Amino acid sequence: MKAKSIKIYLFLIVVIVQLAVPSMMILNYENILNNGKTYKFELVSRYSRDPYIYFKGSKFKNDTTKKWKRGEEIYVWIAKNSIDNFNHFSKISREFPSSIDFISANISSIKDDSISLSFPFDKYIEDEPNLSKIKTLFKNSSTDSTFKCYALVRVINGKALISDVVFNNKSIKEIK
Repeated sequence: MKAKSIKIYLFLIVVIVQLAVPSMMILNYENILNNGKTYKFELVSRYSRDPYIYFKGSKFKNDTTKKWKRGEEIYVWIAKNSIDNFNHFSKISREFPSSIDFISANISSIKDDSISLSFPFDKYIEDEPNLSKIKTLFKNSSTDSTFKCYALVRVINGKALISDVVFNNKSIKEIK
């Protein structure tokens, strides 16, 4: 009888843990989306069948004295361009920035003269029927310099999520 009650308690603990972990993740994401500061990042038109979003300015000049490593977690400083009103990535650092807005990222590739970054929020999943419309909009943004495409990104303490993708001031949610 004692062994059976131990198994039941262990089972209940496993169930609670399995429910608690995704619940905490969802609450964390909701906190970022509801309370995060909004930034507007211009996108690069490279949309294909993959759901990745490519941010303009996510490559940096490689300072070979710093010995960067592929996969290394870094902090990317956020600044605002007063000319076009978009935010941009101004600097990468290993040190935690205490007085400037930033996003955590990883180094995806290192070449002789450049470092490319990957962000934990670089995917925007969309339904299959809408993919052809979105692909056309990305093509338009690459051929027409007046056609602007950007992502609205919410940030809290370096954690970030995409809240919307916008084509010529129209939300992707309205395009469907």
